[in-house]
Amino acid sequence: MDREKAIALQFAGAVIAAIVLIGVGVEMARRHQEQADSARRREAAAAQRLACEEAGVLFAPVVGEVAGAEEPLADFWSGLPRIGVKMTPQAVTMPILREGTIDSVWLQCALIEGDIVWRMTWGDSLPDWNVDAGRFTDAAAVQFPLTPSASFMMGAARQRVQILHWKALWQKDVDEHFQDVQDLYPNFWSDMYWFAAGSHPYPVP
Repeated sequence: MDREKAIALQFAGAVIAAIVLIGVGVEMARRHQEQADSARRREAAAAQRLACEEAGVLFAPVVGEVAGAEEPLADFWSGLPRIGVKMTPQAVTMPILREGTIDSVWLQCALIEGDIVWRMTWGDSLPDWNVDAGRFTDAAAVQFPLTPSASFMMGAARQRVQILHWKALWQKDVDEHFQDVQDLYPNFWSDMYWFAAGSHPYPVP
């Protein structure tokens, strides 16, 4: 009986060892396949990036969730490709300019979990982000055609486009507080301020 128990234990041990070895082998094969797939993805991304650079097209890499990607000065952006976009003077509506105030803009983007993030950078010696009449704040926009051959001038009838518009004034509203006339002119007073609420300085809801 003891000999039968010993044989049974040996057999059980052999079965367990075989199961463990199979499991280890499967896990090693899975890791090897993941490494191979990752290497193929890196090679494909590198080829796409090179093709975009040669064609003068912006390459948008797919990245995982990265903390700080929404911050324009984060280290996240330092390793991403960028292209320079030449600017032309705005001569369609006021203020009509003979010469552009910005020569070019650097553009970067990345895909993060189905979302696309953009960064536009340009040289400017003075930030403009306050409320004022007759003065424009810093701003930027990116337009995407939603119909083939849509006009680059904000679309047209049956030529739909989507425009992402950013203003330094709006950003200051988000980062600090809603900007109103009193932020630029602290001693401003009005006896009649339509749609005002509360007391002086009468913030408009």
